[in-house]
Amino acid sequence: MPGVTLRQVLTEGPLTPNRARRILKGLATALSAVHKAGVAHLDVKPENIMLSDPGTPEERATLLDFGIARLRSAVGGLQAGSQRYMAPEQATHPTIACDIYALGLVAKEMSGGRIPSGIERALRQDPKNRFPSATEFSAALDRVARRQVWNWAAAAAVILGAVFTGWYWNRPPEHFYAKPVPLVTSPGFEQRPALSPDGLWVFYAAGPENRTDIYKQSTAGGNPIPLVVDHANDDRPRPTPDGLGLTFLRHVGKRETIVMLLPLSPAGSAATELTRTTNLEDYSWAPDGNSLVAAMRASDNVPGGLRLYSLATHAWTDLWIPSETGVRFQHPAVSPDGHYLAFSSRKSRSANLFIVSVSSSLNLHGSPRQVTFLNQRIDAIRWTPDSRDLVFLNGPLGLSSLWRVPARGGEPIRISAVSDAVNSFAIAKNAWKLAYSIDPSDDNVWRFHLDRPGAAAMEQVVASTRNDEGGIVSPDGRFLAFLSDRSGSHQIWISRPDGQNPKQITHISDADGVDALWSPDSQSLLISVRFPNRMTVFRTPLSGPVPPVAIFENANLLSFTHDQQSVFFLRHTDSGAPEVWRAPYPALEPASPLPLPGAQHVKESPDGRYLYFTHNHEEDGIFRYTLPAGPIERVVDRLYRRTLFAPSQRGLYYIALPPKSQLPALYLLPNGATKPQLLHRFERELGWVLALSADERSFLFTQTDIGNKDIQLIDRFR
Repeated sequence: MPGVTLRQVLTEGPLTPNRARRILKGLATALSAVHKAGVAHLDVKPENIMLSDPGTPEERATLLDFGIARLRSAVGGLQAGSQRYMAPEQATHPTIACDIYALGLVAKEMSGGRIPSGIERALRQDPKNRFPSATEFSAALDRVARRQVWNWAAAAAVILGAVFTGWYWNRPPEHFYAKPVPLVTSPGFEQRPALSPDGLWVFYAAGPENRTDIYKQSTAGGNPIPLVVDHANDDRPRPTPDGLGLTFLRHVGKRETIVMLLPLSPAGSAATELTRTTNLEDYSWAPDGNSLVAAMRASDNVPGGLRLYSLATHAWTDLWIPSETGVRFQHPAVSPDGHYLAFSSRKSRSANLFIVSVSSSLNLHGSPRQVTFLNQRIDAIRWTPDSRDLVFLNGPLGLSSLWRVPARGGEPIRISAVSDAVNSFAIAKNAWKLAYSIDPSDDNVWRFHLDRPGAAAMEQVVASTRNDEGGIVSPDGRFLAFLSDRSGSHQIWISRPDGQNPKQITHISDADGVDALWSPDSQSLLISVRFPNRMTVFRTPLSGPVPPVAIFENANLLSFTHDQQSVFFLRHTDSGAPEVWRAPYPALEPASPLPLPGAQHVKESPDGRYLYFTHNHEEDGIFRYTLPAGPIERVVDRLYRRTLFAPSQRGLYYIALPPKSQLPALYLLPNGATKPQLLHRFERELGWVLALSADERSFLFTQTDIGNKDIQLIDRFR
């Protein structure tokens, strides 16, 4: 029907007393007719009130959506309705008194948070003490109108109230955070916390990488309780809004995910499949528990953007698809009151927060409004219980921190009570509790000697109390370059080949990622920096205090050709698809793309006959392209990490997970062979760099020597 909802009108501010009274009398008349028919509406709220000819003398209010009333007649004491407008007894004793209570709340909201004098009776806790009917509610409104003769004192009170309201809503925030305390500190990786609606339980994923299980633990302390322990890879637990169930994601194949549903009572209940889909990145519950909102990565068959899964129809529908090429919508979160949907809009590595008004069925109202302008990585978004503020995870990968911003907009404020290196976090829906996972792991650079047996093959090269990663030796063998955050941010350091005399050589701010290649003459480093909204390649000479010089934009260097005369680099098309290019060095132009669809990492064999490349998913394995014109064949089924491979004179070295093992191992696929050889089993997790020495006698790699992720709790915050 034509018109606008009362919710849309209230986004512009409170109504005048006369207009509010006219609308309330119309609603009271409608409810009176409904109640005389023996029906309780049970979902009176601004979203279900339509105003025709809004703002004119002919304005009329119409009460919509009797779906819950019909359901109640069929099911009895069904807990339904919008929690914000539910009377205390509605879950167990739904009657017409619940509608009177909800109408009082609507009146309060229409009046800017003040209950009009004379009808406060509608909001009494005991239903017996409320107005006995909607007709009596309407009569009370008339009595208010007759005795409300505005005098100067009342006018002054209104003015002062408006001034106070304006100050209250626009005052600088003064937030309070209790001191974080350790909550889950078992050995290993505990991450992806989710809090029950009442904040009494924390759910989380724990276990070795790529095979985590689901646990819960009381926020008051105690021992972890296993909920789902099997050989699957389960992640991202989310309690249902009523707290009676738990969903989680089960990763079962190449970008395929099952959304599983686990009843939390009785104990020992089995999880069942709710729905399965591909390219699901993140998801959240709608507050009414009737649907899920998910962020999807674009693919050939599934559009990206935000999608809605209905538990009633068991069907996926598109909620909002980006209109701009290369833009991704991520981390959807519906406000606890159900009025707004927040999400991040990301292009390349630059992201910002947006919110949009939604209906009770999650239909979008109007255009999204941008809330932040930081243009940095955003990894998670949550609402505060009062639906006023957004908390989000922001910052470079591995050094992210928590920030808070009003949903109406404003300057984001870093939550200083929480340290950096936050991995993930959660906020209880109905309690002011915040849980977060931190990553205090210690990565170090190791050397593996191929010609030494057993334990003698392992040698620690670079170590500190912070993370030291990667490690590549210069072609002349004099220096070792590695990545470290020991200065507080990820920077490139160099040392002697044995790790001695380390020295920081870059001071790049706001970087989201840094990689390095040695120049063929060993006189400089080529450093690829991934900023939030661009990629830049710098040349950093080792001689003298010469600042880095930008030599290439919109690219990430991958590797040199076997003859050191050309370099492979990665670019992304306007649609976001990766393209590998080859260019002569040092000119870097002209360049030409290679026919390697989906390739993200490329290395050439020492004889120049093959290009080995991987995609963005470990389960895709390793492909081999025969130069100069194909064919392309898959030579390794699955990797541990998509960057951990190295062509050599003997064949192809790579890191993968052995059967029935959760820790990686080194393999060699000899030239001309189809079956790999297992060379070494590692005892800890590995990082993202595998660098073969020039004499092919050793590797440099990153090992997680102290592998841990703990969950902390802030029991009270405002």
